[in-house]
Parts: sequence; C-alpha cells; structure tokens
Amino acid sequence: MQAASTDAPYREILWHLDASSLTLNHQTFEGFKEITTGSGQKVTVMVVHADSIDLTDMVTYNKDGNRPVYNDGGPGKTVHLTNVTLHVLQQKGNLVAPLPLGPVTLGPPGEAGTDLGSTLAMAALEANLPLPFPSIFKDVHVDQYLMTSDTLGIPGFNVRMEKP
Repeated sequence: MQAASTDAPYREILWHLDASSLTLNHQTFEGFKEITTGSGQKVTVMVVHADSIDLTDMVTYNKDGNRPVYNDGGPGKTVHLTNVTLHVLQQKGNLVAPLPLGPVTLGPPGEAGTDLGSTLAMAALEANLPLPFPSIFKDVHVDQYLMTSDTLGIPGFNVRMEKP
C-alpha cells in the first residue's frame, strides 16, 4: 500500500489482482486520470473510490524484475479493505449486481470493453448514481497501478515467488 500523491510517479510495473468475488460498497467514480509511471510513461487510469471492498480468494502479483511476486489472502478467505481508492487500467469480471450483465471489461477509453454489457456498466459507473447496495463481480481480474486504503485485513497472508 502506498500513500497517494499527485506529484510522485506511480509504479512502472502493473499489479494484477485475481479474486473469485469482488464487492465494492458505496463506490464513487472519480473519473479518468493521466498518471506518470516511474519511467515517465503517461497512462490513463480509471479512478474509483469505495467505502469498503471485500475480496474472496484474493491473489495479487506483479512481474517486477525477472521473477513474479505473489501475495494472497488464503483460499476461501475474505480480504477486507476500508476507504479504498483504486487507479485501474482494466477490470474484467462477471457483474452480478446491481445489474446482472455477465462478463464486462471496465476501464478508461481504449481499455474498456465495447460489448453491450461493458458499455452499459461503464455508462452506469460514469453516471455516478448513488447505489444503496454493493457492486458485486465474480471471477474478477484487475490490472492497477495504485491502491490506497485506510485498513487492510488479510487473513492467512502469504508471499511467495511462485504461482499458487
């Protein structure tokens, strides 16, 4: 985790996150933002804030250097984060709530899917309507440059160099 700063460059290496379930509570779309990576490359990301996020079967990994680094919360375990802001390049998964749209790809222009479900999900996200219920994705994969959170609870936290 890293404190957000608008002046500091972001990581050059994307972090990837896989989970069987992703639940965002009281999410807010904060727009698209151009960020500068550590190498000076300009990348547009989608910025989303949620009061809390729950991830089941979470595995995060990056390809920093020659060997990937894997972190996970443990099979069948739920990772809980509060006051979370994500800077997402692309998010793929099956949207089951609030609209059961099936497979969708979310992200900034050029990264979001062009199929009907993805287009509808992005339009709803960009409308930033207040949702009294959570957004729930199944079998989700997220590519992101930065995530900030007030708290992070990872039961069974494990770090390793090989894929689980």
